Amino acid sequence: MFVGGVIDRLVARGILERAFSERDRRARVVRLTEDGRRMHARLLPIVRQVQDEILAGIGSRERERFMVLLERLIADFGAVKGEGPD
Repeated sequence: MFVGGVIDRLVARGILERAFSERDRRARVVRLTEDGRRMHARLLPIVRQVQDEILAGIGSRERERFMVLLERLIADFGAVKGEGPD
C-alpha cells in the first residue's frame, strides 16, 4: 500500500509515530514526533511562501474559495479511497 509505505518510512526516520486511538482502541493513529514537529515548523514558512507565489494571480476572496474547494476535493478523494480522519 502506497500510504502505508510512506508512513513506514517516516516512522523509521523518527518523523512520525504510531499509537492507538484514544477514541477507539482498535484503531491506530499517526502523529508527529518532536523531530517531526521541528521539521514542520521549519518547512511551513517555505510551503506558505510557495503557495503565495502560486496563488499570486488571484485575489484573496478567490484564494479562500479555492482553498475550500481544494479541501473538499481532498476529503472527497479520501472518502472514495476508504480513508478518513481518525
